Amino acid sequence: SNDIQEALQPWQLTNHYLKNVAITTKAGLIKSLSQLVWTADVEANDIIPRGYDLSNNLEMQAFLDDFRTQKAESILKALYLQLTGLDLPAMRAPPPLASPRPDSPDSEKSDPSATKDPADGSEADTPLSPKPKQKLSEKVAKTTALTESIDATDDSDEPNFPSVPPLAAGIVLENITVNVAVFEAILSVLEKQIKPYEDTYIDDREAHTEKLISDLEWELISRYSIHQSVNGLPNDAPEPVDAFLREKEDMDVKPTPHQQREKRRLQKQEDEAREEAAVQCKKMRALTMQDLERIHYTLCSLMHHDKYQTGLNGKGDKSFNMWIVKPAAKSRGRGIATFMDLNKLLKYVDAGTGRYTQWIVQKYMENPLIVAQRKFDLRQWVVVTNWNPVTIYFYDECYARFSVEQYSTDVNDLSNSYIHLVNNSIGKNSENFNKLIVAENGVPVE
Repeated sequence: SNDIQEALQPWQLTNHYLKNVAITTKAGLIKSLSQLVWTADVEANDIIPRGYDLSNNLEMQAFLDDFRTQKAESILKALYLQLTGLDLPAMRAPPPLASPRPDSPDSEKSDPSATKDPADGSEADTPLSPKPKQKLSEKVAKTTALTESIDATDDSDEPNFPSVPPLAAGIVLENITVNVAVFEAILSVLEKQIKPYEDTYIDDREAHTEKLISDLEWELISRYSIHQSVNGLPNDAPEPVDAFLREKEDMDVKPTPHQQREKRRLQKQEDEAREEAAVQCKKMRALTMQDLERIHYTLCSLMHHDKYQTGLNGKGDKSFNMWIVKPAAKSRGRGIATFMDLNKLLKYVDAGTGRYTQWIVQKYMENPLIVAQRKFDLRQWVVVTNWNPVTIYFYDECYARFSVEQYSTDVNDLSNSYIHLVNNSIGKNSENFNKLIVAENGVPVE
């Protein structure tokens, strides 16, 4: 700025460096944090809500997949709450013999002697899996809450799935019916997300033919209710959400004959799946205990798959799949907006026109810690005096900055910056900016 260039006194110091976008812009921070794994052995997803730089085609595609799978997860969480009256399954280590995967061969087996429910001493018919053939890897046993059996000598083609806590005893299913096609689409997407793959599969480019979420699955999940039947599907599929990316790829890279054949094969497969879905979406059926076990297994596995990020999407019927969009290099809350609707989000950043290079998108924390029913930030000032080795001085005190209005995830409040942002430059424009608020313990928040 001009102040730094012209107004500094000879005795004043500044650390305003050129080419510092890696730590002073939102896009730069996301990129820098994503590379922590190479220098500090820390995954960015373990310390911040996951985010994507929309100027990168690969990250844009990853965001689209993430948004759509989170939509499926939100619906499944609400269904689980409706079925059991419970929020997410407890994230805890499984008992020595944990519930197997519902559709595995071992899921049909159970210990002939019933187990005792620790809560009331009653008999509980908890299915038990056989003892593992080999010991768990010590590294895995120490670093994961829900352990996976790892058999180094097993040459089976079946992937290893995580063990999960068993269902709570005494659950009585309500008579809940679901749309068959929508229900299966939701579970199909999430089961693909948690499915482990061998390194040989990941390294094989020819093997990557199945998308995490197909256009048909997204159409079923996003357009139709899981609790209502649909009188067939439109003859023509809607335009794919990521059509603008596909067009760009077609322009940039000429497909090989093999890729052209594969594209035709996948299109035929998609057409056949659409015909089948058109029949299935008319059908409704009641959920069974086996369905509940499948839902329970999937949600527990999602927590094991990404234990730090799963909770960001809210709980039960309070899971809304909210995302926050930010200009990549602006400050003071300018241009920041929150969305639950993917099409509105893409329109906001002009994704279809290619003018989305200056935006990042992050998963919104739907269940934040709040004080006096308001969101808040802790602001900490630091002085960096050296980069190698990194030397940072922290001020002894930090300060909290509160949003002006009470926190809400209501769809009508999405555009209310006074709820979702705590920036002083935003809040000072509110009529309630100087209004005294009191925390839950009676302490005034000044």
